[in-house]
Amino acid sequence: MEANFNAYIWWYLKRHYSMIGDGEYGSPQGEIQKRGYVLSHYAKYATDRTRIAVDKPQGNSDLLVTAYQGEDDITLVIQNQGTTHVPAIQFNLPAAVATVSAEESSESKNMAVKAVALGSDKKSVTISIEPKSIVSIQLNQ
Repeated sequence: MEANFNAYIWWYLKRHYSMIGDGEYGSPQGEIQKRGYVLSHYAKYATDRTRIAVDKPQGNSDLLVTAYQGEDDITLVIQNQGTTHVPAIQFNLPAAVATVSAEESSESKNMAVKAVALGSDKKSVTISIEPKSIVSIQLNQ
């Protein structure tokens, strides 16, 4: 999505190399694969929202960040393509938010609730990001 995609179309939903396993080549029949969990972050946090500009974190080319604005929320979808844990990264927000929540998918987690800290002024969030993972942060106004 960072490359200015407006849609993502995948022909086969249920195949060993797709979103849901088909039982071939060791893929579990009917179970969501990692590819499916990655796409689910966009399905849940980007659908029916408008992509908005977000500054890329300085000094870490492994992080890909996109942002989406809905009627009452802003969401960030962050991918760490690197092999290094990012202990704390801060995002400054254009306006104060009321609540924040996050979910993470990684090698060992699938859409797991993730701790995220909201700044005292409610205009920044800080989160850690595991290697080879995707994190979605929802900021409710």
